[in-house]
Amino acid sequence: MKRRLFSLFVIVGLFLTAIPAGAIDITRFGFEDPEERWWDQMWDVREADLDNTIQTRGYIGRGLDVTIPAGQYRGLGPLISSGTNPDRAWYRYHMKVDYWAASWSGKLPGPAGLYGSSGRGCIRSTEENPGWSGRGVYQPPGQFLANGRQIRIGTYLYHLDQEKDCGDILLWEPGLIDFGRWYCIEGTVDMNTPGRSDGSFRGWVDGELAFRQNDLRFRRVGEDFVGARHLWLNIYHGGKAVAPRDLNMDIDEVVFSTQGRVGCGDPFNDDNDSAHESDINELHARQFLYGCDYRKVCPRQELTRAEMAATLARILNLPPTSTDHFGDDTGHWAEDVINRFAEARITIGCNPPANTRFCPDKAVGRGEMAVFVQRVFEIVDDDEDRFGDDDGHFAEGSINAVAAARITLGCNPPDNTRFCPEQPMPRAQVATFLVRGLRLDEDAPAAVTADADGNIGDFYPEAQITEDPYDTLPEDLDTLE
Repeated sequence: MKRRLFSLFVIVGLFLTAIPAGAIDITRFGFEDPEERWWDQMWDVREADLDNTIQTRGYIGRGLDVTIPAGQYRGLGPLISSGTNPDRAWYRYHMKVDYWAASWSGKLPGPAGLYGSSGRGCIRSTEENPGWSGRGVYQPPGQFLANGRQIRIGTYLYHLDQEKDCGDILLWEPGLIDFGRWYCIEGTVDMNTPGRSDGSFRGWVDGELAFRQNDLRFRRVGEDFVGARHLWLNIYHGGKAVAPRDLNMDIDEVVFSTQGRVGCGDPFNDDNDSAHESDINELHARQFLYGCDYRKVCPRQELTRAEMAATLARILNLPPTSTDHFGDDTGHWAEDVINRFAEARITIGCNPPANTRFCPDKAVGRGEMAVFVQRVFEIVDDDEDRFGDDDGHFAEGSINAVAAARITLGCNPPDNTRFCPEQPMPRAQVATFLVRGLRLDEDAPAAVTADADGNIGDFYPEAQITEDPYDTLPEDLDTLE
């Protein structure tokens, strides 16, 4: 288990970065400010929450690295309070699963209204002990349509009509979370009119509706005080089984709002007028493209050969090499990735036939980019001559191949009769080329469908969590502020 010093704990930036104008009266934890103590602004913070967390690279700036140590249950578990009992609340957080060889289902952040011991721990709500919760849930890799490098997420819902003493597990559609990629998780809960079945819960992944459950009951007649009071920042293994090894994920940009849907955070504020913004954000979410400064990606800036080598080395996860392939990159910040890039034979140099130099700070041309993309994504050759300005160019074959794969259309829309092979490529265009290449071998997302009652998601009674005695809260929840 990693050792973490209390003095290193980072945290909360409460400035309103990436919050749309419609969302007011919110609490935001951006984990940016190393001088602020995030745990002072939450409730039921335990020693494990401090031992298991540390500042790291986040989705925007810094985030929080959370580890569930081998042999333990809890990675994180404090509560954020609205201070009131609203009938509706919204939440949002960004998450990235680094390594999650879980052996059991477990919990993720989600809303709650906790007033006693019910709404958790397999304790139903009663008239004497009301309460509810809607934490997130995960299923281990390889289960419920997930492959070995995915988890399936959903909602672990305690409500008045739950099937068993433990809450219902309602898996989102599709709800599949790949390791190593940032996701935006959002949700909203609408409390029912006391005594009526008109409550609801909805969830979104990356802005797309993935879960909706209608006709819910959280409170009875006379329980108007039961509301969407808390956001439970829970990351937990189990059930009764401890984590078989260290499990690690990062979270960032946590928001709890009582006034409106928050929406996903925007990592960069200088690409909002770019046609390539969605592709830039996708590369950033996959950790293949980093910004050029805090919340800046410099979309119009020409990408250098060194930056391209670094980006493609991340995509391919190239192994280290001890071979020094070029003489003009000694001491360069990208020397290591350039050598990995050359070892993989994706580049042979910039001064043929000797190829003793790489020209790391030279801008990447569109022709060079076509060659790199064809090699990285193993795109087959195509004999059709698609452009009139690349005849005899060293990259003509690769240009035709990437055009046939619909990675590029040309450089003179709408005619697109030219490719402009010597034109330098700005960072924004590179993002689109690479995202299109990445998606060549990926299946299109499955369509999300609702049942006759408008519900989205599946109830899996066989996937129920069995609570354990370590998943407890103090008894004085009625004093929670």
